[in-house]
Amino acid sequence: DAIVFNALISACESGKAWHKALEIFNIMEGSKAAQDTITYSAAISACRSGGHWECAIQLLASMTGQGVARDAIVFNALISACESGKAWHKALEIFNVMEGSKVAQDTITYSAAISACRSGGHWECAIQLLASMIGQGVARDAIVFNALISACESGKAWHKALEIFNVMEGSKVNPNENAYNAAVSAGGRSSSWQHTLSSFAGERGGRSESAGIPLGGVISSCRSD
Repeated sequence: DAIVFNALISACESGKAWHKALEIFNIMEGSKAAQDTITYSAAISACRSGGHWECAIQLLASMTGQGVARDAIVFNALISACESGKAWHKALEIFNVMEGSKVAQDTITYSAAISACRSGGHWECAIQLLASMIGQGVARDAIVFNALISACESGKAWHKALEIFNVMEGSKVNPNENAYNAAVSAGGRSSSWQHTLSSFAGERGGRSESAGIPLGGVISSCRSD
């Protein structure tokens, strides 16, 4: 039945066997077992693990054609599949489709969309998504801030990366090692070692002595000047 097929597809997705997951999906399609939201979600997630965003988009089209309900998990998996395949423009298209539907966008949605912007180095889009996130009252977490800082760093907008880092510090979200890595990298690329050293010193003198801050990266950013 559907429960068995869904479990099989999910198992293939967990094992990163996306082609097998789609084989089982097609077998299910030819059987009398109805494909539901969970089926499509698992199949799209399998495409995500392989970076096959085109397959994920086709599954969405099939889902729409079959009249199967789409939820946040499905849309989030789709956006992540596009991000994994470095198709940032498609990720934002799906984000906009979701925005026009009755499915609420959550922290995971924004995180995936911002990560897609990061892969393309489109930091301006990432900043716009942050503004939308704030306007919608969606909770921001460390993953979101890390993706934002990395997007700015990838787009060589080091000053924006450090601004986001400071916003993160001023919020209730504590910067973690990934945030410091991205901020240090941004500081190093811009030869802005003073900013990097200042941020590093603030952390060492503040919340955590054991946060695993990348000292080597800080030293490298100072050398770059």
